[in-house]
Amino acid sequence: MVDLTKLHVMAGPAPVCATCQDEGIVIDEDGRATWCDCERGQGRAQEQRGRQARAAGIPLYADELLQDTPQRQALYGLLRQWYEQHRAGTASPPGVLLWGPPGRGKTRGLATVALALARETGHVRYHAANKLIRAVKASYGGDTPFWFEREIVDPPVLVLDDLGFAGGNLSAHDRDFLAGAIDERYRIGKPILAATNLDWAAGEVGKVFGAGVQSRLQEMCLIVHVLGEDMRSRRAAEVEL
Repeated sequence: MVDLTKLHVMAGPAPVCATCQDEGIVIDEDGRATWCDCERGQGRAQEQRGRQARAAGIPLYADELLQDTPQRQALYGLLRQWYEQHRAGTASPPGVLLWGPPGRGKTRGLATVALALARETGHVRYHAANKLIRAVKASYGGDTPFWFEREIVDPPVLVLDDLGFAGGNLSAHDRDFLAGAIDERYRIGKPILAATNLDWAAGEVGKVFGAGVQSRLQEMCLIVHVLGEDMRSRRAAEVEL
């Protein structure tokens, strides 16, 4: 029979972080849990952000703000201001539409705001227009009405990116679906954050989706013309051999 009192119990390694004991989480005096600043805590925080981004359909690069030009700094400053006003319930108009040429930071800016909302409340849904069209087609014959409610109607904030994708190649049904999504958000008074490469000033959004859609977006959103250097072209030039 083994005498348990004489067994030598080997202790595990001492925790690296004295603050959280390598759990990655710190509990404050009010009982609120926050991620520790240690490597373990920040690793777990990054994992959580990844899960939140995937759940809301947000590109994972949203964590990487590029503020390397005055134009980008101004854009992110404006979006940060909208975010704070939205949290306070004072955003007027309630949404934002970014328009301008490709490569100016529109998508990254919207994704960053969406990720901040997802972290805080989870009440956001991010869709690139082309993927949204493919997803709704995949739902035909199944739960299309429920899918529309879940993906378009229910989210307190809806992000529609790249509304101008191959505008001339959209079928009439595709255009009607996207126009219907915008109309429904307008009807129920919920905000949209959107981006497009179409020329807003020339009325291209109205030409593709109908004058009524452009009028509704004008009322629902702060219209922002995003200019500056095409960062994609600059990166390509930097690596050209």
